[in-house]
Formats: sequence, C-alpha cells, structure tokens
Amino acid sequence: MTDPATSENVIDRLRLVQSQNRLSGAAQKTAEQLIGRLSSPVRVTVLGPRGAGKSTVRNLLAGGAVVPADNGLPTTELRFGETDRITATLGDRSVQDIAGLDFQALRALKPVFAEITSSLPRLKRISLLELVTDDAPQDTMAAIRWASKRTDIAIWVTVGFLPQEQALWAGVPDEMKDHGFLVLNQIDTLSDPDRDTLTARIKSQIAGDFHSFYPTVAVDGVAALVGKGAVPSTALGTSGCDALLNAVMHHVDLGTQADIDGALMFLKRFDPAGTKNSVPVAPPSGDARITGPEVSRATDPRPGAEELQTLQVESIFPVSGSSDRSTFRAAQERALEQIRSDATTMIQDIAGSDPGGAEAVLGRCSGTIEQLATTLAEDDPLAETVMQASDVIILLQLEKTESAAEDAIVAMLQLKREIEVAIAA
Repeated sequence: MTDPATSENVIDRLRLVQSQNRLSGAAQKTAEQLIGRLSSPVRVTVLGPRGAGKSTVRNLLAGGAVVPADNGLPTTELRFGETDRITATLGDRSVQDIAGLDFQALRALKPVFAEITSSLPRLKRISLLELVTDDAPQDTMAAIRWASKRTDIAIWVTVGFLPQEQALWAGVPDEMKDHGFLVLNQIDTLSDPDRDTLTARIKSQIAGDFHSFYPTVAVDGVAALVGKGAVPSTALGTSGCDALLNAVMHHVDLGTQADIDGALMFLKRFDPAGTKNSVPVAPPSGDARITGPEVSRATDPRPGAEELQTLQVESIFPVSGSSDRSTFRAAQERALEQIRSDATTMIQDIAGSDPGGAEAVLGRCSGTIEQLATTLAEDDPLAETVMQASDVIILLQLEKTESAAEDAIVAMLQLKREIEVAIAA
C-alpha cells in the first residue's frame, strides 16, 4: 500500500526533482510555484460592512478570541507564528514590531495595516485577512480588488445584505464568488418571523452569487469555542457556527487537495519513476464550483509596506495595472471565456456513463488548448503557460483512460486559474 500524498511529502519529491537538474527553466519555475502553494496556508478574507461582526467571525475561524472586535483597528492579517506578536505598517511605510498581542499599543500607532501572528493550530492551515474600510463604496470596491489577489476563500459578513452590499459583491471577480460564503450574523437580535423573512429574502437574492449561505450568532460560537462565560458548549452548533466552520474547513481541504493533485500531475510528467510509488491524482468531484485548482493558493506575497501608497487608510488599496497588461487583457478575457465554457462540458462528459466520455474529454481539452494558443498573442505572458498545458494534454491523450481524462480536467482548471490571476493582476 502506498503512503497518502500529503503537502509535506509532495514538497519533498518536488525538491528532489529540482535537485537533479533535469528540469527546464519553465519547469523549474512551475516547481517553485507548486512548492510555494503547498507551503502556504489557504488564504481566507473576511469582509463586509462595519458592525456586522467580521472580527468575531475571524476569531471563530481562527479557533480562539485573538483579535478584539474593535472599529479602531485597521485591515489586519492573522497568521501562524510560534510567538504572539504584531507587526504594524504605518502611513509613512515604516514598520514597527509589538511584542505580544498589545492592541492598545497598536491603536496608538494608528497604522494602516497590521500582521498578527498567533500559535493557534488552525492557523497552520489558513491565514485570515480582515478587510476594514470606511464603507464608502468606491474605497470598499478598491479594497476588494486589492484583496481579491490575496484571497482563496471569501467570507462576506452581514446583518442584512443591503442593496449597497449587493452592488459591491456584484463587482467582485467570478472566481471570488465561486469560493464565497455569505454569513448572516447576529440573527439572535431578530424575532423568529423576522429571521425567517430575512433569510428567505437573502436566499432568493444570492442564488448563484455565493458558494454557501450560513445564518449565525458568531459571538455565541466563539464563547462556546473558548469555553468563556455562561454560554454552553452546545452553542457552537445551535449558533450555526459549527456548520459554518465545517463548511469552510472542508473547502480548505479541497483547495489543499487541488494543489496536491496539481503537483502530482507535474511529477507524473517530470518524475515518472517516482510517481509509480505515489498515490494517483484524485479525481475531481461532480461539483465543478469547488474542485480543481481554482481553489489553489496563489503565491502572491503577503501585503507589504511597499504596497501602502498614502497616509490614508481608505486609500491603501491600489488597483494595479499597466499598459503592458492592458495590451493582452482583451485576448486573455476571450481565452478565459473559452475555457470556462468548455470546462462545464468536460465535467459533464466525464461524469456521464458513456464509455467514450474519457476520449471525448481528452479531445475537447486538446481542442480548447489549440483555440487558446490561437487567441493569445505569441508574446503574451500566458503563452508559455498554455504551451506547458498543451504538452501535458498531449501526453494524457496517449493514455486514453478515464484517469487521464480526470487529470486533463485538473490541468485545464489549473490553466483557468492562471488566466484568472493574470487578468486580476
């Protein structure tokens, strides 16, 4: 029996292949990207209007009451660290460290961004970014665009999901919506009839715009989690928080598995001898919205001082772009539409009972790759990525098996993610 593939042993195999100096420059870069993804936690962003309970939901996801629910704090990122500490980025781009979790000292600095490290075990698996703005629509949208490049799972916390919130969410990238959770918080403040009416209204409004919807009483969930006060431990379930936690962490597991699958597929091509002693690539599930590399962790660095462009908190979220990117953007958007359209049909083919489904999927993948190569300019930064994917598909076509078709779908979803990241950059 083979050992199960974990992030750690797949990273070891990738580093071993790198050390053998058999990879091309492009393959070396891909291996580095895969190692970066597998070495990093899944990035969860908590956003929504002030007063909805974002900090409380963030503490719930972290597994402890780390950050106070305080409007005086800026945008903060909570990450794993062996010691508790705060690193504050000030308006002049200078950085100051604060020993321990001294939030009073943090407020006194009036920072524009803060990174908090804690030894809570769950933070080894996820990092948590809480987005704080002044609620002005323009500034909030700029902040969301900034955060979208650093987000694998988005959680919008609300107490009513009002029209302004709906308009903001409508403007987020589709890949963010695909991995978005809507949390209706503070439902204990409503009567039963009002809660039922509000829940029904929101469900009818958000169809297709969020992956999942969870009504919660987050403050009770955190109290139950940390055993604080008179709140019984059963409140974690009755508050709706247990269901939210389980759903988010399941999504995290899917993202991690997608990264492992992508790395195994890379090793299958560049380390075929080693692959025989490893587990096969796991097939995608029937829900295309939550499988494949679109949940994968990108390798963007954490927010740094160099990104904070003014002294004003509401202006620290730059909308990046350049004339070079705009040259390729239209073609990249057409390529994204092609691959999105074909991905749905591929998954339907492989899920069907037709014995020729695998061959049809492989043929469609090959055709899509050819279309993408035609759509993108030769000097487009994505052209090399498409060619690498083409090499993978050609090898898989030789096998003509259902497993090869599943691997091909994973490759196409990885390519889709690369295109989405390029467009969002």
